[in-house]
Amino acid sequence: MGGLIVAGFSFYIYLEVFVCKIFRKQKIFLTFLFGFYSKFFNHLFKTCFHL
Repeated sequence: MGGLIVAGFSFYIYLEVFVCKIFRKQKIFLTFLFGFYSKFFNHLFKTCFHL
């Protein structure tokens, strides 16, 4: 389970860097994407810790 969290976080970092290179000037989109992933990982952590 811990490996899954690390893999997900690593994927998030990679995706964030990749998206920033493409949409560097579109800060509204990046804010939306960051908000979405924050909610996703918040849900993921709550799910993992409650199991």
